[in-house]
Amino acid sequence: MRYLLILLSFGVLVGCMEKEPEVYPVTHETCGPEDPVKDVDVIDCVPAAI
Repeated sequence: MRYLLILLSFGVLVGCMEKEPEVYPVTHETCGPEDPVKDVDVIDCVPAAI
C-alpha cells in the first residue's frame, strides 16, 4: 500500500510539471504557428515509386 501511494504521488507531481515548449531537435528553435513544417502531410514523406 505504501508503494502505491508513493507511485501515485510521483504521478501527480510529474503531471503538474510544466511542459517544455516544442522545439526543433537540431536547432532547438521554438516551433511557431506559422512554421511551414505544419503543412507537411503523410504522403509527402512516402518515397516515390520507381
